[in-house]
Amino acid sequence: MAGGRFVTRIESFSRGRPITTMPITIGGVPKLQLLEQVKKVRYLSPYADRIIRQEAFTTLEQPETAIQIILTVRDFGFTEMAHVADLLNSERLSRWSDTHLDGWEVTLNPAEAGPHLAIQYTDQPVDEFLWMAMDRIIGHAGRPYLFYIERDDDEVFSLDSHWMYPAAPWPLHYIVAFRLRQKDINR
Repeated sequence: MAGGRFVTRIESFSRGRPITTMPITIGGVPKLQLLEQVKKVRYLSPYADRIIRQEAFTTLEQPETAIQIILTVRDFGFTEMAHVADLLNSERLSRWSDTHLDGWEVTLNPAEAGPHLAIQYTDQPVDEFLWMAMDRIIGHAGRPYLFYIERDDDEVFSLDSHWMYPAAPWPLHYIVAFRLRQKDINR
């Protein structure tokens, strides 16, 4: 597997603004096999393990490329902590995309992007804590969970999840991986 890292550069569609992206492959792997692949390269928390085993966690039958884009809460114009529901709001993402990208849009990831990114993001910097922008999956006690990918100061790579209610606050510095897609001109 080639070393995976995010690259920051100005793209023809990013209106002169540098963006940080990394293409990953998702799909083509049944979820229990995906779980085992994560365990080979990262610590898998019991919480993330349970989320992957949930019925709501699904994988695509066929592989496809899912470009990841890293954004912060501040990138979306927030000047104080944002609520999770506001940050992950599809209408807000669409408006932001229309303002900042030509012919491309920022969307939520399918949940399987979390484990796939955990496997493919081999050059993750020390002390980076990267949240996944995704539809939350209901887990233990009815709590909605999101994945996060971490490389701590002991250089332990992990895939974990944490419950995030809609009103949960996110600080301005949190970094979040969204999906970057070319807009469908037929819509």
